[in-house]
Amino acid sequence: MSKKSTNLLPPDDPASNNDYEAELENIRVLARKIQAAGVNANPTDLKAVRAALVKHPEVCERLGNMATHTRERLITEMIKTDTFGNELLQAEIELMYRGLGYEAAPELERLVIHQIINSYILQNSQENRYAGMLGAGDMSIEQARFMEYRLAIGQKRFLRAVETLARVRKLAGLGGLQINIGGQQLNVSK
Repeated sequence: MSKKSTNLLPPDDPASNNDYEAELENIRVLARKIQAAGVNANPTDLKAVRAALVKHPEVCERLGNMATHTRERLITEMIKTDTFGNELLQAEIELMYRGLGYEAAPELERLVIHQIINSYILQNSQENRYAGMLGAGDMSIEQARFMEYRLAIGQKRFLRAVETLARVRKLAGLGGLQINIGGQQLNVSK
């Protein structure tokens, strides 16, 4: 997964390319209109843009994925002004997505892969901050305990996401996955 891109992939069929481009332009126009209106946006425009995004999930994935927005914010907070460091981290993340099989993964696995990546970034950010505080030598015992606690929680979150991906893949390999949430059943199969 690379940084956000406005170069959205057109459909494979060149004949439908013009329709696709027109629909993308419609999404752009509606998005600008809705953003300018803010909380006073026209409900018809909101419904129209939602329908267009549902019709083109690749656009939604690139522009509206909450996990992607979270990842970008984590990176911005972690790197700040180090442009090379940002590019280095972006490349590392892209390699992690590839290594975890994101592109070929079904939607449920993709959600878990996002959690793995985001918890990895957060955990490493906290470890980096802790190392900096240790190196500076200006950390009280209470601060050290708090940082150790945060690191332990972050590590648990990361390991839980990795274990969840392994479980999802194992269950999906058994011919399908069945999840019951709040009395509603969700069946996922490859």
